[in-house]
Amino acid sequence: MAEETKRSASSAPEYALHRYVKDANDSLPETEKKHGVNMLGFQSANIQVVPDQNDPDPSIRVQFWSEKAGAFIDEHATLDFAGKGPGASYEVTVECNGRVMFVAVPAGMAAGKDCRIYVGGFNIRRK
Repeated sequence: MAEETKRSASSAPEYALHRYVKDANDSLPETEKKHGVNMLGFQSANIQVVPDQNDPDPSIRVQFWSEKAGAFIDEHATLDFAGKGPGASYEVTVECNGRVMFVAVPAGMAAGKDCRIYVGGFNIRRK
């Protein structure tokens, strides 16, 4: 007889819809801070890319808000992640360190194709 473990999922990431991308790739730079997701209180972010219709193969780029530049900017080593194939969902984890971030879709979208970007935080910082 197998024994089931009892584990709390209360500290597991809860994913929220960050973006719905339809019909076209993003043109960067993104200059509206309100289009980002505030990761205050989180050290790391889980990002799920979920294609919806007509099998898009979205690639993503993760950027962070710069007040000085007035736009979302790349880290020195650009955080680019290629799609996993037409219609394939995938997840990546990045260090957000409490910053406001934006998940762009610079490639893999076209007319009639759409996908959703979900974000969840973990490693809650305790004060």
